[in-house]
Amino acid sequence: MMLDFVAGGLGLTASYFIGNKKRGGFLIRFAEDSIWIYIGFVTRLYGLVTVAVLAMLVNARNYWKWRHGDKR
Repeated sequence: MMLDFVAGGLGLTASYFIGNKKRGGFLIRFAEDSIWIYIGFVTRLYGLVTVAVLAMLVNARNYWKWRHGDKR
């Protein structure tokens, strides 16, 4: 299955974009997490699905904080 390589490449690309303060990195990360969720269901690795869903939620939180700023 080549999707794991695609997801891995998207993850590296997303990290690079976010490191360069580009918001598009968050969208790439959502695509990556979606692929991992799909792979998890197809291969019946429900732990992977759980981790990918949680990673997607953390990504959404990080995007929210990025967009609205940390009010501390």
